[in-house]
Amino acid sequence: MPRKPRQQSETGIYHIMTRGIDNKTIFRDSEDFRKFLFVINDCKEHHNFKIYAYCLMDNHLHLLVRAYDCEWGAVFKRVGAKYVHWYNRKYNKKGPLFWGRFKSVAINTSEQFLTVLRYIHQNPIKAGICDDINHYVWSSYGEYATKLPRLPGTVPKCMGQSPIPTICDVSPVFKIIDPADFIDFHNFKPWEGTGDCPMGLGTVPGNIEEAKDS
Repeated sequence: MPRKPRQQSETGIYHIMTRGIDNKTIFRDSEDFRKFLFVINDCKEHHNFKIYAYCLMDNHLHLLVRAYDCEWGAVFKRVGAKYVHWYNRKYNKKGPLFWGRFKSVAINTSEQFLTVLRYIHQNPIKAGICDDINHYVWSSYGEYATKLPRLPGTVPKCMGQSPIPTICDVSPVFKIIDPADFIDFHNFKPWEGTGDCPMGLGTVPGNIEEAKDS
């Protein structure tokens, strides 16, 4: 049966998801997580794309990306090949690591963009790994946290770890959402079905074009 063609984004922005074969672990230790981020960072020198958010879990990952004059499929193929080659050598493995074709969802509105951004950062909470986004190291929330207003002398907990490569372009996000609202927006848990989302879903300020063209 032929594959369905991928949904095309009007903005060039996509939510990318992939996981290990049979849900097997793709990141076993901190060195693996760090290596994958360095591979992405290295690939940015060869392909014109931006990362707006990421979350790396033991057996799967999420990315919020925009590819400019390149196909994201080619980008991820390069990222995957380099990481899998390194991973297989480290663990004396052979063969593929990721489960077939990655999934992609087109992002066309500001509401979609911010909702997916929050969904990606909240993944560790939904998985029961932690109760606070700040406690999970392997997501881009820490890159945003450094830009948020905070009391003098306080440091986000997620930034108190060993150095992690900075790979995200965070500035466009703060053209859509005020930094002062960012934490409350992320603290809202849609799956609980209670309360109102800060700013109100469907009334997200700004325009996705600001994230697209920045």
